[in-house]
Amino acid sequence: VILILSYNLISEERQNNTIRYYILRISRFSFLLSKIISLFLVLLLVLGIFFLITNIVLMFKLDNPFNFSGFFHPWLYLSIYSLGLISFYTFLSSFLKSSALSLFLSFGGLLFLIFAWEINLISWFSILTHINIDFASSSTKLLSYFKFVVYSFVFFLLSWFNIERVDLWLLQRIWVRIMVVEKH
Repeated sequence: VILILSYNLISEERQNNTIRYYILRISRFSFLLSKIISLFLVLLLVLGIFFLITNIVLMFKLDNPFNFSGFFHPWLYLSIYSLGLISFYTFLSSFLKSSALSLFLSFGGLLFLIFAWEINLISWFSILTHINIDFASSSTKLLSYFKFVVYSFVFFLLSWFNIERVDLWLLQRIWVRIMVVEKH
């Protein structure tokens, strides 16, 4: 679901040339942050409703009382995990101008995350290696949350740098065209 929602966060804006309009009005950092946070809030709501319905059904089917920790910790864990995936797919989307190519690259990125998980030299790069479902202690929970937040932050910064780089490249091309026109 995250792949389908986030594969074209940036590439669609480039394809439609609407990114130029936004960049004139707000900073690139704000643009990227608003894209990621808006999708994160949607997924937060969807996951919250999913876990709430699941706990209510289990409460009535198994006659168990509502378990707040059984609701809250998996919801928070998957929410922060989804933030890492949103950041990763936004980073991949920032490379291309075509939404179709961005979808292809995102599926390739998903395969990379799955297969990099198995390769020892690059397994740290895959978010799947940081999943720790065994919450034996609160320090283990905090460490898992921290890893996902760092992973999200790193790919957010890489996306931001990539947007800056592409814009600088476009500005250089425009500047060269202006200089050529002025010479003639």
